[in-house]
Amino acid sequence: MTLAYDATTTRVAAPQELPPPQAQPAAEALLLPQHDLGRGITLSAGETLYREGDEVESAYLVASGLLALAVGSGRGRERVVDLAGPGDVVGALSGHQVRYLDTATALGPDTRVVAVPLGPGSDAARDLVDRAAARRLERLTEQLEEEGAPVAARVATAFARLAERFGQEVADGMVRLTLPLTHDTLAGLVGAARETTSAAVQQLRRAGLIAGTRGRYLVLPRALRAFAQESSLN
Repeated sequence: MTLAYDATTTRVAAPQELPPPQAQPAAEALLLPQHDLGRGITLSAGETLYREGDEVESAYLVASGLLALAVGSGRGRERVVDLAGPGDVVGALSGHQVRYLDTATALGPDTRVVAVPLGPGSDAARDLVDRAAARRLERLTEQLEEEGAPVAARVATAFARLAERFGQEVADGMVRLTLPLTHDTLAGLVGAARETTSAAVQQLRRAGLIAGTRGRYLVLPRALRAFAQESSLN
């Protein structure tokens, strides 16, 4: 049975047939002219694009799929700090960067990236990378500001943020979020133990703010943010 949003109760409820996901244009074709693109790379699930501390080779534009960006691998306590999907840029986020600051690993099959050379004359590429760095810094700053909030509030905000970045609106206020997102990855994003994160996910399900599992979710971003705000004040 397919779930749908009940606007009278602000819950994910049942039942109503939802429209299928819409095909999206290739991210690289929308963002950069062909002459500013380098080689394409296709990664399998679990395959690493680059590792934290390695010498920088390139910036990479994500064309399809999803990458987990993790830090701390050299210290034995790796933590996922961000996800990158179609249209995002990872790797070298500055022309002066010498080493990669994180490890990028494909979360799903057929994750495709395109190298973005940052040499002389590639003004469009440098502008794309500069904007990507600014967005990345903004997200990391928001995550740091949320560190003191209850885990359920952090999980709610994480779902809302992911839905706003990667989701497709399918009904009034309801968003379909199709990501290979495990509770381990979610726990890394919110900086909590897996068990605590799983309990928070169940709490959001009981509240009717999310539905689904195993990478296929229906979520209510506005209601999730309201829940997170209220939980942080209590």
